[in-house]
Amino acid sequence: MLHQYAILCNPNLIEIVSEQSSVCSINSNALLSYDKTLFYTFPAQITGTYYIPNTVKVIGHDAFCYSKLQEIIVPESCTEIAKTPFFYMDNLAFLRIPKSVVKILNNSITECPNLRNLTIEMESIPCLDYQSVEIITLGNETKVIEDNALKTAAKLQSIIIPPSVTKIGVEAFKGLKNLKFVRIYRQPTIGASAFMDTRISCGVDCHSTLVDPLILSGVNIKSFGYCCIASVVQNTELIKSLFKIEFLIFILV
Repeated sequence: MLHQYAILCNPNLIEIVSEQSSVCSINSNALLSYDKTLFYTFPAQITGTYYIPNTVKVIGHDAFCYSKLQEIIVPESCTEIAKTPFFYMDNLAFLRIPKSVVKILNNSITECPNLRNLTIEMESIPCLDYQSVEIITLGNETKVIEDNALKTAAKLQSIIIPPSVTKIGVEAFKGLKNLKFVRIYRQPTIGASAFMDTRISCGVDCHSTLVDPLILSGVNIKSFGYCCIASVVQNTELIKSLFKIEFLIFILV
C-alpha cells in the first residue's frame, strides 16, 4: 500500500500509480486523500498549467516540492494551505490563491525565483515570500492588507488597491524601493510607516483627503509635488489667457 507521504519532494517523479486504497486516491495525476479533500503531492516532472481538483480543501506540506509546473490554479474549494507546498519551484511563474483560503502559513511560498505574477484574492493579505513577484493582483473582496504584508515584494513597481480594502496595515509596503505607483480607491485607514521609503508619486489626486494619511504613513510630501504643481501651472496658464482676452477687449473698446 502506498503511504501518503512516501513520495514527497522527489524531483524525478514522473507519474503516480497505485492500486485501490482506503487511504489515498489518484486524481488528475495527483495523490489525494481517499475522500479527495487533502492534496498530498504531484509528479515533479510534469510541466505546464495545473488546475488543482475542485474537491481539495487542504494543500499539504511540500505538495509541489521541486515541481516543474509554470502555473498553478488553486480552486475555490480550498480553505487551507500548509507549510512549504510551493517549494523549490524554479519554473513557477503564476500562482492564483482564491478568496476561499482563510489559512496560509508565511513560508507557503519558498524558493520560487521566477514567480513573477501572483493573484491573491484572500480577504486578508498576509505576509508571504513575495521577493520575486513583480505583479500582485488583489481580489475584489480583499478587505485588509496586514501589517508588514508586502515588505518582501522588492520587485513590485505598482499595485491597485481595490475599493473593498478598508485597512492598509503598519509598514505594509515599507522599504519597497521600486514601488512607484499606487492607485487607491475609497478611503482605507493607513497604518504608520505603511509607505515609508518607497518611490510612489501621484498615486491619488493631489486634492484627495488621502494625501495627509499617506504623508503620515511615510510618503515623502514631494511625491505629490508634480501632480499638484502641474495643476497649478495649468491654472496659471488659464489665468494668463483670460487676462490677455480681457486686455484685448479693453483695447478694442
